[in-house]
Amino acid sequence: MKANTTIEAINELDTVLVPKGSEYKMYHGLEVESEGELITPRDAKRHGVFHPIEKAHVHATLDGLTIPLPKQRALIARTPDDRRVPLHMATDKYSVIENQKVAQSVSEALKQTDCGSTLSSMGTLNNLKMFFMCYKMGKYEVNGDKHNTYLNVTSGHNGEALRVFLSGLRLVCLNSIRQALREELGFIHLKVTHRGDVNVKCADLSQSIAGLIEGQRKHIEAMEILAAQKVAESDIDAIVAGYFLQDGFSKTEKFSGRTLNTVSGITDLAFGGKGNRGETMYDVLNGGTEYWTSGEGVGVRTSNASKAYSSEYGTAAKHKTRFADYLLSADESSIENGRRVLTATLSA
Repeated sequence: MKANTTIEAINELDTVLVPKGSEYKMYHGLEVESEGELITPRDAKRHGVFHPIEKAHVHATLDGLTIPLPKQRALIARTPDDRRVPLHMATDKYSVIENQKVAQSVSEALKQTDCGSTLSSMGTLNNLKMFFMCYKMGKYEVNGDKHNTYLNVTSGHNGEALRVFLSGLRLVCLNSIRQALREELGFIHLKVTHRGDVNVKCADLSQSIAGLIEGQRKHIEAMEILAAQKVAESDIDAIVAGYFLQDGFSKTEKFSGRTLNTVSGITDLAFGGKGNRGETMYDVLNGGTEYWTSGEGVGVRTSNASKAYSSEYGTAAKHKTRFADYLLSADESSIENGRRVLTATLSA
């Protein structure tokens, strides 16, 4: 495969596999179809997606001397045409999790759940340094909004952990991975580091993935509750304001300029954000989620990569989770308290 852009990271040694059929076509046109209707281990091995990785001892050369580095190891991939490809420098404690092991572990875990799933893409990126796979889990609908759900898996041979998370986006390249992490569904996703007994860690994925899927079910139920809860347009800014008066801040008399701007930003998105109409608690939640995913809640001047990190790991992620919990329990006192402080702030 020819080298492609940095954003997509599908390079000379990489292959992105999809099941045979037009519905699996990708926007970049670089995918390779499987021999049959399903992606098989044979497809993955033949195209080098399942490639062996070896740990090699490392030596340094200085002033004509060869100096062993006993605590360092070089990770080397072996391609189907028997080339050796350097992937990463690691310590001697680094445990390799090969792509085939990842695929087997996730596949076995999904078989033990009652959810239907189809492996819709699998491949390597950055010349074998990253592996990904994506399972289509089905669709659900909340308040007329239709959502696709994908169980996404990424694993790096460059120091990055194995990660399993749910998203509304299908993985097709590096850019889609970054975007999927930005729009990750809000569950705590799974991480397996390359240390210790990785076989035991991979075996534990069955229970963890079942928990992840159960978390999604509860998430959908919560969204349906919020979608059924109508709100008056005039109450939305007070509802949002009430969120910032929790945890010991109920006696606050005025908001700071920054908090006031945040209340205003979320309120605007509850009315005019993607698909929002300012009619239900679900619209309010979507306003907050959009604000803390890609809006000013993760920094006006922040790069897309940093926004993705903040949205997933930082304060933005915590706000999204806490905001949903707040809306599910918000009552008249929360709204009135928010209106009181908001009115005092605007009148000052």
